[in-house]
Amino acid sequence: MNKQNTSFGERPKHPGLTKFIRKHGLDCDGVQGLKQIWTHCDIKPHIGFLPPELRALVDKKDLSSVTNKFFAELDFLVMDKGEELKHHTEMKYYLTEIGELFNTLCVLETYERMPNLDYAYREWGGAVGDVYKLTFPEIHAEYALKVFKPDVYGYHGHGPLYEIPTAFCANKCEPKKNNPIYMANLFGTQYMLSKWAGGENNIMPEYAYDIASIFQTTCQESHCGNFICGKRIDFGDTYKTDYGRLSYNARKIFRKMENMTSRQIMQLREQQKNNFDKSDFNAAYELYVNFYGNVR
Repeated sequence: MNKQNTSFGERPKHPGLTKFIRKHGLDCDGVQGLKQIWTHCDIKPHIGFLPPELRALVDKKDLSSVTNKFFAELDFLVMDKGEELKHHTEMKYYLTEIGELFNTLCVLETYERMPNLDYAYREWGGAVGDVYKLTFPEIHAEYALKVFKPDVYGYHGHGPLYEIPTAFCANKCEPKKNNPIYMANLFGTQYMLSKWAGGENNIMPEYAYDIASIFQTTCQESHCGNFICGKRIDFGDTYKTDYGRLSYNARKIFRKMENMTSRQIMQLREQQKNNFDKSDFNAAYELYVNFYGNVR
């Protein structure tokens, strides 16, 4: 945080909020830390960048302005059509203003409300938000627009202030395990735009229970509906593991230990040359002992 004199009401600017969240997620004071940043720093509620397919349609010199306009259009869509979308009164909305930004057709698809159900979603939603399919059919690009319900906050591992930072950080740390997320509104009309995870292969991947995973989802939320084609698509109750909180070097040491005997591990300890390496070894060894005990 750039500490400036705020005695005359000027709030400090927070540089690189997207970069900060992708690197740290909720490590720094959790949801309350994000609220402190929002309260005390001069920042916009938007984080992220245009998806690669849309980015390719924009001249480099116009990238910033088009990104801001796209955010503004998504904000307006969620605010203006939120109630209507929630009740699934139509199957398709042709979004002319967004289409004109990229000179291509843009369509929002909703999931039809099922008869005799008291909730406004079926497969494309959940307890904290509704999901809509934002498509650009002429360039074969499909995205999931998750709109969070306004009365759901970042607590108990759910809600926008928990799920959005977790999604950005998890995708940055383990892109092969987590569905890409591109853009989000953290503090206004809260939503997130991610890649549409097509296909029906929603078998639980092996890494969901892997000790050496940076992020894991609680047992309660570890079900097939939250994983498609081997990637996590929902980030509720997803958290950084003890392994994930280790430094990069300590994680490498831990993975080596998993294939070593106790004697080899002690030899590895002797090979650590400086205090930084020794500290990383000790952190990795402590985690190893917690999982496997002193002897394997």
